[in-house]
Amino acid sequence: MSLGDKFSLLPKMKRKKDRGRLWERFFSREHFHGNVVLNFMRFPKGELAAYGRSYHEAAQLLVKHMASTHYRDPDACPIVFLYRHAVELYLKSIIHWGNSLLQLNGKPIVHHQNIFTEHRLGVLLKSVKPILQFRKSLNNWGDLHFGCFRDVEKVIEELEEFDPRSYSFRYPIDTTGKKATLPHHFLFNVIAFGDKFDHLVRILDWLSMMIYQDFQSQAEAYHELQQMVRNGH
Repeated sequence: MSLGDKFSLLPKMKRKKDRGRLWERFFSREHFHGNVVLNFMRFPKGELAAYGRSYHEAAQLLVKHMASTHYRDPDACPIVFLYRHAVELYLKSIIHWGNSLLQLNGKPIVHHQNIFTEHRLGVLLKSVKPILQFRKSLNNWGDLHFGCFRDVEKVIEELEEFDPRSYSFRYPIDTTGKKATLPHHFLFNVIAFGDKFDHLVRILDWLSMMIYQDFQSQAEAYHELQQMVRNGH
Protein backbone atom coordinates (compact mmCIF):
# COMPACT_ATOMS: atom_id res chain seq x y z
CA MET A 1 0.00 0.00 0.00
CA SER A 2 1.34 3.41 -0.97
CA LEU A 3 1.73 6.27 1.48
CA GLY A 4 -1.11 8.06 -0.29
CA ASP A 5 -3.38 5.05 0.27
CA LYS A 6 -2.50 5.02 3.94
CA PHE A 7 -3.34 8.70 4.29
CA SER A 8 -6.69 8.20 2.56
CA LEU A 9 -7.66 5.71 5.24
CA LEU A 10 -6.92 8.00 8.15
CA PRO A 11 -10.33 9.76 8.29
CA LYS A 12 -12.07 6.37 8.47
CA MET A 13 -10.29 5.39 11.67
CA LYS A 14 -12.57 5.70 14.70
CA ARG A 15 -10.37 5.20 17.70
CA LYS A 16 -10.59 7.09 20.96
CA LYS A 17 -6.99 8.19 20.71
CA ASP A 18 -7.82 9.89 17.39
CA ARG A 19 -9.54 12.61 19.38
CA GLY A 20 -6.15 13.99 20.24
CA ARG A 21 -4.81 15.67 23.32
CA LEU A 22 -5.78 19.18 24.37
CA TRP A 23 -3.30 21.39 26.20
CA GLU A 24 -6.07 23.17 28.07
CA ARG A 25 -3.97 25.90 29.68
CA PHE A 26 -2.84 27.20 26.29
CA PHE A 27 -5.98 26.69 24.24
CA SER A 28 -8.35 29.50 23.32
CA ARG A 29 -12.03 28.86 22.71
CA GLU A 30 -12.70 32.55 22.12
CA HIS A 31 -9.94 33.28 19.60
CA PHE A 32 -9.25 30.60 17.02
CA HIS A 33 -6.22 32.42 15.57
CA GLY A 34 -3.14 31.05 17.28
CA ASN A 35 -4.50 27.57 18.01
CA VAL A 36 -2.47 24.84 16.34
CA VAL A 37 -2.70 21.07 15.86
CA LEU A 38 0.53 19.09 15.73
CA ASN A 39 1.15 15.44 14.87
CA PHE A 40 -2.24 15.07 13.21
CA MET A 41 -1.17 12.84 10.28
CA ARG A 42 0.10 9.89 12.36
CA PHE A 43 3.27 9.79 10.25
CA PRO A 44 5.80 12.02 12.04
CA LYS A 45 8.73 10.95 9.84
CA GLY A 46 6.93 12.55 6.93
CA GLU A 47 6.85 15.89 8.73
CA LEU A 48 10.61 16.46 8.97
CA ALA A 49 10.71 18.87 6.03
CA ALA A 50 7.61 20.72 7.29
CA TYR A 51 9.32 21.29 10.63
CA GLY A 52 12.48 22.38 8.82
CA ARG A 53 10.47 24.92 6.85
CA SER A 54 9.00 26.38 10.05
CA TYR A 55 12.40 26.70 11.73
CA HIS A 56 13.74 28.38 8.59
CA GLU A 57 10.92 30.91 8.47
CA ALA A 58 11.38 31.70 12.15
CA ALA A 59 15.09 32.35 11.52
CA GLN A 60 14.25 34.63 8.61
CA LEU A 61 11.92 36.71 10.79
CA LEU A 62 14.65 37.19 13.38
CA VAL A 63 17.19 38.21 10.73
CA LYS A 64 14.71 40.69 9.28
CA HIS A 65 14.14 42.15 12.74
CA MET A 66 17.86 42.42 13.41
CA ALA A 67 18.44 44.16 10.07
CA SER A 68 15.88 46.84 10.89
CA THR A 69 16.55 47.71 14.52
CA HIS A 70 19.07 47.74 17.36
CA TYR A 71 20.22 44.36 18.62
CA ARG A 72 22.35 42.68 21.28
CA ASP A 73 25.23 40.43 20.25
CA PRO A 74 23.68 37.27 21.81
CA ASP A 75 20.64 37.80 19.56
CA ALA A 76 22.72 36.03 16.91
CA CYS A 77 22.58 32.72 18.78
CA PRO A 78 18.93 31.73 18.26
CA ILE A 79 19.24 32.77 14.61
CA VAL A 80 22.19 30.47 13.94
CA PHE A 81 20.55 27.67 15.91
CA LEU A 82 17.29 27.94 13.96
CA TYR A 83 19.08 27.86 10.60
CA ARG A 84 21.25 24.96 11.70
CA HIS A 85 18.27 23.01 12.97
CA ALA A 86 16.39 23.63 9.74
CA VAL A 87 19.34 22.18 7.80
CA GLU A 88 19.44 19.16 10.12
CA LEU A 89 15.73 18.47 9.64
CA TYR A 90 15.96 18.72 5.86
CA LEU A 91 18.94 16.37 5.74
CA LYS A 92 17.02 13.83 7.82
CA SER A 93 14.01 14.20 5.53
CA ILE A 94 16.20 13.50 2.48
CA ILE A 95 17.66 10.42 4.18
CA HIS A 96 14.23 9.11 5.17
CA TRP A 97 12.60 9.47 1.76
CA GLY A 98 15.85 8.63 -0.02
CA ASN A 99 16.12 5.30 1.77
CA SER A 100 12.50 4.56 0.86
CA LEU A 101 13.34 5.34 -2.78
CA LEU A 102 16.48 3.16 -2.72
CA GLN A 103 14.59 0.26 -1.15
CA LEU A 104 11.80 0.53 -3.72
CA ASN A 105 14.41 0.26 -6.49
CA GLY A 106 16.13 -2.73 -4.92
CA LYS A 107 19.22 -0.74 -3.95
CA PRO A 108 21.01 -1.00 -0.60
CA ILE A 109 19.75 1.61 1.82
CA VAL A 110 22.00 4.08 3.59
CA HIS A 111 22.81 2.48 6.92
CA HIS A 112 22.94 4.83 9.86
CA GLN A 113 22.84 3.90 13.53
CA ASN A 114 20.01 6.32 14.24
CA ILE A 115 19.52 9.53 12.29
CA PHE A 116 17.01 10.73 14.88
CA THR A 117 19.67 11.04 17.58
CA GLU A 118 22.37 12.35 15.22
CA HIS A 119 23.10 16.10 15.27
CA ARG A 120 26.37 16.19 13.33
CA LEU A 121 25.53 17.67 9.95
CA GLY A 122 28.66 16.27 8.33
CA VAL A 123 27.66 12.73 9.32
CA LEU A 124 24.16 13.27 7.94
CA LEU A 125 25.59 14.65 4.70
CA LYS A 126 27.56 11.44 4.20
CA SER A 127 24.26 9.56 4.30
CA VAL A 128 22.68 11.98 1.84
CA LYS A 129 25.42 11.64 -0.77
CA PRO A 130 24.66 8.08 -2.02
CA ILE A 131 20.98 9.01 -2.34
CA LEU A 132 21.83 11.93 -4.60
CA GLN A 133 24.31 9.74 -6.47
CA PHE A 134 21.51 7.27 -7.20
CA ARG A 135 19.41 10.12 -8.61
CA LYS A 136 22.43 11.54 -10.48
CA SER A 137 21.81 14.82 -8.64
CA LEU A 138 25.17 15.67 -7.12
CA ASN A 139 25.90 18.45 -9.62
CA ASN A 140 24.35 21.06 -11.92
CA TRP A 141 21.84 22.46 -9.44
CA GLY A 142 21.63 25.80 -11.23
CA ASP A 143 22.10 27.92 -8.11
CA LEU A 144 24.78 30.62 -7.93
CA HIS A 145 25.51 29.93 -4.25
CA PHE A 146 25.15 26.15 -4.22
CA GLY A 147 25.70 24.62 -7.61
CA CYS A 148 26.64 21.15 -6.42
CA PHE A 149 26.87 18.86 -3.41
CA ARG A 150 30.47 19.87 -2.71
CA ASP A 151 29.37 23.48 -2.19
CA VAL A 152 27.06 22.31 0.59
CA GLU A 153 29.83 20.26 2.17
CA LYS A 154 32.14 23.28 2.31
CA VAL A 155 29.66 25.49 4.16
CA ILE A 156 28.67 22.71 6.56
CA GLU A 157 32.34 22.03 7.28
CA GLU A 158 32.80 25.71 8.19
CA LEU A 159 29.78 25.69 10.49
CA GLU A 160 30.82 22.48 12.21
CA GLU A 161 34.29 23.88 12.86
CA PHE A 162 32.56 26.05 15.47
CA ASP A 163 29.38 24.07 16.18
CA PRO A 164 29.87 20.35 15.58
CA ARG A 165 26.95 19.08 17.68
CA SER A 166 24.37 21.87 17.73
CA TYR A 167 25.53 23.15 21.11
CA SER A 168 27.73 26.21 20.58
CA PHE A 169 24.92 28.67 19.85
CA ARG A 170 22.60 27.32 22.54
CA TYR A 171 24.93 27.70 25.51
CA PRO A 172 27.87 30.03 26.23
CA ILE A 173 29.75 27.29 28.07
CA ASP A 174 30.27 23.57 27.48
CA THR A 175 28.96 20.69 29.57
CA THR A 176 32.04 20.68 31.80
CA GLY A 177 31.27 24.23 32.89
CA LYS A 178 34.91 25.19 32.27
CA LYS A 179 35.26 26.06 28.60
CA ALA A 180 33.45 28.51 26.32
CA THR A 181 31.60 26.92 23.40
CA LEU A 182 32.94 29.51 20.94
CA PRO A 183 36.43 31.02 20.44
CA HIS A 184 37.26 34.23 22.27
CA HIS A 185 36.01 37.39 20.51
CA PHE A 186 34.18 35.38 17.86
CA LEU A 187 33.11 37.85 15.16
CA PHE A 188 30.78 37.37 12.17
CA ASN A 189 27.87 39.09 10.42
CA VAL A 190 24.54 37.46 11.19
CA ILE A 191 22.74 39.03 8.23
CA ALA A 192 25.37 37.65 5.83
CA PHE A 193 25.07 34.27 7.55
CA GLY A 194 21.30 34.32 7.13
CA ASP A 195 21.56 35.25 3.45
CA LYS A 196 23.91 32.34 2.75
CA PHE A 197 21.88 29.84 4.72
CA ASP A 198 18.64 30.99 3.09
CA HIS A 199 20.09 29.71 -0.18
CA LEU A 200 21.26 26.50 1.46
CA VAL A 201 17.91 25.72 3.06
CA ARG A 202 16.05 26.43 -0.18
CA ILE A 203 18.33 23.96 -1.98
CA LEU A 204 17.71 21.32 0.67
CA ASP A 205 13.97 21.97 0.50
CA TRP A 206 14.10 21.44 -3.27
CA LEU A 207 16.12 18.23 -2.94
CA SER A 208 13.85 16.89 -0.22
CA MET A 209 10.72 17.58 -2.26
CA MET A 210 12.26 16.10 -5.40
CA ILE A 211 13.18 12.84 -3.66
CA TYR A 212 9.82 12.64 -1.90
CA GLN A 213 7.96 13.11 -5.20
CA ASP A 214 10.17 10.50 -6.87
CA PHE A 215 9.32 7.99 -4.16
CA GLN A 216 5.61 8.81 -4.24
CA SER A 217 5.27 8.48 -8.01
CA GLN A 218 7.28 5.25 -8.14
CA ALA A 219 5.43 3.78 -5.14
CA GLU A 220 2.09 4.53 -6.75
CA ALA A 221 3.23 2.99 -10.05
CA TYR A 222 4.47 -0.09 -8.19
CA HIS A 223 1.17 -0.37 -6.31
CA GLU A 224 -0.82 -0.14 -9.56
CA LEU A 225 1.38 -2.81 -11.14
CA GLN A 226 0.82 -5.10 -8.17
CA GLN A 227 -2.91 -4.57 -8.47
CA MET A 228 -2.82 -5.49 -12.16
CA VAL A 229 -0.84 -8.65 -11.40
CA ARG A 230 -3.34 -9.66 -8.69
CA ASN A 231 -6.22 -9.07 -11.08
CA GLY A 232 -4.60 -11.22 -13.73
CA HIS A 233 -3.94 -8.48 -16.30
